Amino acid sequence: MFGLSISEILVIAIVVLLVVGPEKLPEFMQVLGRSIWKIRHATDEIKSNLNLPSLESIKEEILKDDDKI
Repeated sequence: MFGLSISEILVIAIVVLLVVGPEKLPEFMQVLGRSIWKIRHATDEIKSNLNLPSLESIKEEILKDDDKI
Protein backbone atom coordinates (compact mmCIF):
# COMPACT_ATOMS: atom_id res chain seq x y z
CA MET A 1 0.00 0.00 0.00
CA PHE A 2 1.66 3.21 -1.22
CA GLY A 3 5.05 1.52 -0.97
CA LEU A 4 4.98 1.55 2.84
CA SER A 5 5.90 -1.33 5.10
CA ILE A 6 3.75 -2.47 8.01
CA SER A 7 6.08 -0.86 10.54
CA GLU A 8 5.90 2.51 8.74
CA ILE A 9 2.11 2.33 8.64
CA LEU A 10 2.02 1.58 12.38
CA VAL A 11 4.27 4.55 13.15
CA ILE A 12 2.06 6.84 11.08
CA ALA A 13 -1.06 5.49 12.80
CA ILE A 14 0.41 6.07 16.26
CA VAL A 15 1.48 9.62 15.38
CA VAL A 16 -1.98 10.40 13.98
CA LEU A 17 -3.62 8.97 17.07
CA LEU A 18 -1.40 11.07 19.34
CA VAL A 19 -1.89 14.28 17.32
CA VAL A 20 -5.61 13.98 16.60
CA GLY A 21 -6.67 12.10 19.71
CA PRO A 22 -9.05 9.17 20.04
CA GLU A 23 -12.15 11.39 20.31
CA LYS A 24 -11.66 13.08 16.96
CA LEU A 25 -10.09 10.15 15.11
CA PRO A 26 -13.34 8.98 13.40
CA GLU A 27 -14.07 12.50 12.15
CA PHE A 28 -10.47 12.87 10.95
CA MET A 29 -10.64 9.58 9.04
CA GLN A 30 -13.93 10.59 7.44
CA VAL A 31 -12.49 13.92 6.28
CA LEU A 32 -9.34 12.17 5.04
CA GLY A 33 -11.38 9.62 3.07
CA ARG A 34 -13.55 12.32 1.51
CA SER A 35 -10.47 14.34 0.57
CA ILE A 36 -8.80 11.37 -1.08
CA TRP A 37 -12.01 10.63 -3.03
CA LYS A 38 -12.21 14.25 -4.22
CA ILE A 39 -8.56 14.25 -5.32
CA ARG A 40 -9.01 11.00 -7.25
CA HIS A 41 -12.20 12.28 -8.85
CA ALA A 42 -10.50 15.54 -9.87
CA THR A 43 -7.46 13.79 -11.36
CA ASP A 44 -9.69 11.38 -13.29
CA GLU A 45 -11.64 14.33 -14.67
CA ILE A 46 -8.44 16.15 -15.67
CA LYS A 47 -7.10 13.04 -17.39
CA SER A 48 -10.31 12.59 -19.36
CA ASN A 49 -10.33 16.26 -20.41
CA LEU A 50 -6.77 16.16 -21.72
CA ASN A 51 -7.72 13.83 -24.59
CA LEU A 52 -4.22 12.42 -24.83
CA PRO A 53 -3.62 10.10 -27.76
CA SER A 54 -3.66 6.43 -26.91
CA LEU A 55 -0.49 4.39 -26.86
CA GLU A 56 -1.72 2.40 -29.85
CA SER A 57 -2.07 5.53 -32.02
CA ILE A 58 1.41 6.69 -31.00
CA LYS A 59 2.80 3.25 -31.80
CA GLU A 60 1.13 3.25 -35.24
CA GLU A 61 2.51 6.72 -35.98
CA ILE A 62 6.05 5.64 -35.05
CA LEU A 63 5.76 2.53 -37.24
CA LYS A 64 4.52 4.64 -40.18
CA ASP A 65 7.49 6.99 -39.77
CA ASP A 66 9.89 4.02 -39.70
CA ASP A 67 8.41 2.67 -42.94
CA LYS A 68 9.09 5.99 -44.70
CA ILE A 69 12.82 5.81 -43.94
